[in-house]
Amino acid sequence: MDLGEKFKIIRKQRKFTIGALSEIAGSKSSISDFENGKTHHSTDVILHLLSAMMVNSEEFFGTPKLFTQKEYTDFLQDSMHAIQKQDGQFLLSCATESEQRYTASGNYLYHILALNLQLIANEFYPSAANKNIADEMLDYFFSLNIWTIFDIGLWGNVVTNFSDQNVYLITTEILSEMNEMPSNNKDRIILDSALNSLSVLLKRHNRSLAKKLMDRLYEYEFPKYFMYQKTALAF
Repeated sequence: MDLGEKFKIIRKQRKFTIGALSEIAGSKSSISDFENGKTHHSTDVILHLLSAMMVNSEEFFGTPKLFTQKEYTDFLQDSMHAIQKQDGQFLLSCATESEQRYTASGNYLYHILALNLQLIANEFYPSAANKNIADEMLDYFFSLNIWTIFDIGLWGNVVTNFSDQNVYLITTEILSEMNEMPSNNKDRIILDSALNSLSVLLKRHNRSLAKKLMDRLYEYEFPKYFMYQKTALAF
């Protein structure tokens, strides 16, 4: 897959129009030409556009340089603080703020964040989220053709809200993004996410699906990865 095609898939997953991105950097024609392989775009422009879509350059280009948009990262840090403090009320206020930002800006990422935060808050306030929210979040996950670090993080936050079968299916999709021999930060995050899903299945005593997921993990080479070795002892 070339970079233009990859960019186009991510843009559509994030529900950005070419017009909306052209207001951030580049032009409609240059972005369209880049997506269709007709021309190359300047690195500066691509980095600005990736930043708006919460995608870092390491996973897009395969380079270690990290780019994020400050507005998002500040908001995410506040949300992570609420999660660490198990502050359900603050999580709900963050979800409300995120939905308001979505309404004001039309940036779909804010809507997805709002759903995610409501599901997390549901662990502390069971009435904080309803089945429709979980269903919409699940639809989002199943719609993904490319899993970014951002998306993997969202999944890890709410994995306990879904059925065993969906936990297994989504996790195997995420694993398909990993190199045969884990070699970068994204691979490590994917592995941590898979092990988290595996622990959920084990806690639910679904050893059948847990064993199937463990068999998938056996395909990768990480003999010195402590958490993998610890989990493997359960089998």
